[in-house]
Amino acid sequence: MSQLTVNRSWALLVLTELQRLGVEHVCIAPGSRSTLLTEQAQQLNCSLHTHFDERGLCFYALGLSKASQSPVALIVTSGTAVANLLPAVVEAGLTGERLVLITADRPESLIDCGANQAIQQQGIFSTHVVATLNLPAASTDIPASWLLSSVDQLVYKQRLMPGPVHINMPFREPLYGGEQTLDHDYMHTVDGWTKSDGCYLQRLINTDIYALPESDFSDQRGVIIVGQITMQDRENIILLSERLGWPVLADSQSGIVNQFGGYDLWLDNPKANELLSRATVLLQFGGRVISKRLLAFVAAQSWQQYWLVAESEQRLDSSHRQLVQIKANIAQWASAYSCRLAAQSSASWADDLAVMLLVIRCHVAEFLASEKLNEATIVSSLNNLSVEQTNVFIGNSLMARMLDIFSSFHSGHIYSNRGASGIDGLVATFAGCAVPSEQPMLLVIGDTALLHDLNSMALLQQKNRPLIVLVVNNNGGAIFDFLPVNEANKKQYYQMPHGLNFYHAASMFGLCYRQVDEKNSFEEAVTSALGRNQTTVIEAVVPEHGAVVMMQRLRQKIADLVGSDDD
Repeated sequence: MSQLTVNRSWALLVLTELQRLGVEHVCIAPGSRSTLLTEQAQQLNCSLHTHFDERGLCFYALGLSKASQSPVALIVTSGTAVANLLPAVVEAGLTGERLVLITADRPESLIDCGANQAIQQQGIFSTHVVATLNLPAASTDIPASWLLSSVDQLVYKQRLMPGPVHINMPFREPLYGGEQTLDHDYMHTVDGWTKSDGCYLQRLINTDIYALPESDFSDQRGVIIVGQITMQDRENIILLSERLGWPVLADSQSGIVNQFGGYDLWLDNPKANELLSRATVLLQFGGRVISKRLLAFVAAQSWQQYWLVAESEQRLDSSHRQLVQIKANIAQWASAYSCRLAAQSSASWADDLAVMLLVIRCHVAEFLASEKLNEATIVSSLNNLSVEQTNVFIGNSLMARMLDIFSSFHSGHIYSNRGASGIDGLVATFAGCAVPSEQPMLLVIGDTALLHDLNSMALLQQKNRPLIVLVVNNNGGAIFDFLPVNEANKKQYYQMPHGLNFYHAASMFGLCYRQVDEKNSFEEAVTSALGRNQTTVIEAVVPEHGAVVMMQRLRQKIADLVGSDDD
């Protein structure tokens, strides 16, 4: 049989086994060396997605895996196409999205000898992938059973430790031509697998018996911190907190809204901090907490017990406190613990803190109502709009912090890229997250981050539901206003103002566009976009340096209002 039919057979074996192992979506970038993989992907009963930019495509796959909670495969050609996957692979390695990177390669004889588009692809993702399968060039000398079992072993490792995996596949030419035939003699060696619809090796993982605290903690003062969780986890965590009578400090990524929100504003107040510091037990769900003040509070306390429940085995406590970390399904663990407790608690040990925060919350609302359109009032306005059935993607940098402090809207799923917390690939990840759901979806992003990912706006050309790209344009990196760096250098080397708007970018990709600079028009633009079955770019133009000045005034107002223990 020819090399071409062997190549096709290997491509089909690998892709079919991945489908049987749970891959339902395959993302494909253009390329020559990957042609055989692209051809065989079309024979699968999978959803195929394409994009001309490998970097954006990988972030798109990241979002797709994040929202579907399933493995997603990518096919790219050799050379720098592979290197372009790295930013999204770094993010997925930290947050546990199950990407299967299938990179076509030149055979070994063309590496390091001046051949075109030939780079060293083995090990290119280093420790950012959980496992790698470096295949030899397709050959009938290597049993098909070995190929299938090697793919099975790779995906088994990914099930044990979620994150990206890498399959590097060298192909000898020819890559084109001939009939679409396979090497039937070679395929016959795994005839039982061919005639079935199951994977080659069956690998079962026993369900863990989740550890629960021996005490019900009902007579202790505790606090619950909630980081990045899924929508399904919320209800069980809230029920548990009610039965314990403990306050919940919920990150904006959790989607939980309660009276203890906005802690980044009040944790540095001595009175409020002292009241919360009476807690002796910490129970944390998930990780990747945005607020530095909350992380500093956790690090400063002398906890008698610290329990951290997450679906990842990664360390998630940057303060390295002594703790008990449990790898478990969060919703199931919280439900099991709730069942052990008595009925809902009638009072919380933190009622005094809750009363103080009610006063603070009322004054913050009055303060924001009197402000013109800025980063904080944009979030405050979103609180008043009908976004309950809208999925939200939280961008990084300044807007992530504004949402963490000021958001109080009840929405659908909350997504973010808070592993490496980079500003690249946010549009593409947002587009991928939007695929599995028919609900409207909102991206809140800064201007520099959107400039970073303009290519990915091509992924938003759809007409079947409302998608909103809300870009807050403060003319550069306003997050750097909060850094204590030399003012003379801050603009040139940190903020890097650009003087651009996004009208022409939206027009180039056929997207609706609105520019707003005051609160009434902003709210009207969002409401209108939620009623339109297409993508709308809403550009909210806000003053430069306005966020840092506004936050300084607001913190001073809270200090004047609450005072300190010495007052």
